[in-house]
Amino acid sequence: MTKKVLPTFLVSLLSIVILTIISVLALSLSSMYSFYYNQVARELVEKNNMINQQLLLTQITPQLDTQIKQLYGHITTRITIINDQGVVLADSHEPIENMDNHANRPEIQAALTHNHGQRTRFSETLQTHMMYHAKLSAINDTVYVIRTSIQIETIQELLHHLKYKILFLGLVLLVLCMGYTIWITHKYLSPIHQLTHLAQTCTT
Repeated sequence: MTKKVLPTFLVSLLSIVILTIISVLALSLSSMYSFYYNQVARELVEKNNMINQQLLLTQITPQLDTQIKQLYGHITTRITIINDQGVVLADSHEPIENMDNHANRPEIQAALTHNHGQRTRFSETLQTHMMYHAKLSAINDTVYVIRTSIQIETIQELLHHLKYKILFLGLVLLVLCMGYTIWITHKYLSPIHQLTHLAQTCTT
């Protein structure tokens, strides 16, 4: 009887441990993705505000595109300056002569209507998915939209690295917990098994 109880108890305990660790890992990964995407969105807002402050101190000139490329062309975040008609005046990463009118872009429309807009969508210019934040700004009594954006693939690459690290740590934790569970089970049930065996011996 005890021989049957030991494996049954061990399997039940290990199942609980495994399910608990899997649940914790799934929750951790979900929370990590949500936290990181929110963090990136906040950084886009902060960079947008920073660029707005810088532009308020300068003049919007024909050399703006060159200035934006020189200042921000080396960073991951893409900067785009658009007028209220949707014409791209400057872009940190792309030649503006190759860019279409942006008046129909959802984040630009939201900014012109509600002062700011945020979207995650496919970029026709870069042919990749991007996260955008656009904000309305008045510089020298003229309305402009400042847009900051980042490639979703860049975010996903970072998240994949973090995901693999968490899964590896989870696997190590699972092996350690399984080993500890087996050891603790034998430690506390083995005396019971010995007493039962001794009692059976005495009765025979």
